[in-house]
Amino acid sequence: LDPPTVTIDEPSDKAVFYAGQEIAFSGRAEDQKDGILTGDSLTWYSDRSGEFAKGESVTSGGLSEGEHSIELRAKDTDGWIGVDSRKITVLSNSFPKISIISPAFGEKFVHGDTVIFRAKATDEEDGTLGGVSIQWESSQDGHLGEGERIELSTLSQGEHEITLAAKDRFGVETKTAFPISILNRPAEITIIAPEETHNIFSSSGSVKFTA
Repeated sequence: LDPPTVTIDEPSDKAVFYAGQEIAFSGRAEDQKDGILTGDSLTWYSDRSGEFAKGESVTSGGLSEGEHSIELRAKDTDGWIGVDSRKITVLSNSFPKISIISPAFGEKFVHGDTVIFRAKATDEEDGTLGGVSIQWESSQDGHLGEGERIELSTLSQGEHEITLAAKDRFGVETKTAFPISILNRPAEITIIAPEETHNIFSSSGSVKFTA
């Protein structure tokens, strides 16, 4: 009997991916004796990473950078093995770059004031990042929001470590952190008496001060 007939449907031959990217692998195999082969009868191999999955359809984001020769090997109940192969390339994926615009490192605010958080994030592969790709968090208040700019007036009093995370479409992430302080609002003082400024009083008299 002949070995199983194996066909890789995806990825296509000479396809290019980036490190961290989820790559879909799918294939099929048929044997003269056993019919359609499935499950553990099908094994995926890389000449760089070794065996990395079993089954007809799988995904993997853990392949190392470089050129890979991918094989789908199908084994029938008699031990015969059929093989189909593809070549793919996994390129390096640079980390996003972050620039904090505001607030300043260690800046102090009064409780209840509006704090404006602004940042710029770029990625060599994806360009400018925005929306859910940018996440803000506080060591005291947890998740603050997402995007290049957010405004908050509800930060709790105390010392906050603000963390900004930028993630590209393949999940490669850069984080940076900086402190800010939210201070207790000072008491408001009103002078009731003397009622006017520049009052003239006798040195022998008494002056009433009320606030």
